[in-house]
Amino acid sequence: MSSILFEEKLLPVLTDLELKPELWPGLSVNVLFEQLMEFIEHSPAELEEQLEVALVERVRRIAGKGEFCLEKYWAEKILLGADLKTFTYYWNYQKLIDFEVGRMKKVIGDLEEILFFGSGPLPLTAILMAQNYGLKVCCVDRDEESVKVSRSLIEKLGLEEDIKVVKGDFFDFDSYGRAQIILMGALVGQNEEEKAQIVEKILAVKKSEQRGFLRTVCGMKKLLYPAVPEHLGKLICPADKKIINSLIVI
Repeated sequence: MSSILFEEKLLPVLTDLELKPELWPGLSVNVLFEQLMEFIEHSPAELEEQLEVALVERVRRIAGKGEFCLEKYWAEKILLGADLKTFTYYWNYQKLIDFEVGRMKKVIGDLEEILFFGSGPLPLTAILMAQNYGLKVCCVDRDEESVKVSRSLIEKLGLEEDIKVVKGDFFDFDSYGRAQIILMGALVGQNEEEKAQIVEKILAVKKSEQRGFLRTVCGMKKLLYPAVPEHLGKLICPADKKIINSLIVI
């Protein structure tokens, strides 16, 4: 598929999403995002380099907004009594966390504490790490609404002893405390330049025994999130292609 043909197929879907006043989950929004993901998943990886920068930025903006709406919608739904496991991407997250924790243990060994930046309104990463692996996780997000909702959710799930949620900006931290792993969410950093600044900050602040794990993406998945420049760390890709995120380890 050529970049021109791809853009011709993508643009109507992208435009329809941009015209939506809100992107809360619903039949129309769900179908449009499913079409968007299908285009990305079934297109050759090398196509990403041929796309217009402006188009990539449009897709990332809409994907980020959609992810926030999806997480907040489900967090509030779970607060009202819905089963956590009915969340649309619960099992995708389970695979991602199994992959990440497995890699963390290979690097750290006896893993106990994680500092997670960009946890969002539905901190499923922290929840699964606590429930399935007995880990202590401190979640940090700069969005006050996300912090408020996620705190309520953690309390409802009875995980207050294992998961703490604090409001803050990554660049304001001058210590990572006792955390063994500094985990960066895929939406932290708006472009490759900011991702590089994040790597630089972690290397400047972390202790020698602490390691940074940054979620990144490869190929066409770069339409959804900006990637961490691969030369800045060790790239680890999951064997399961259904897992969207890869890791850069520093």
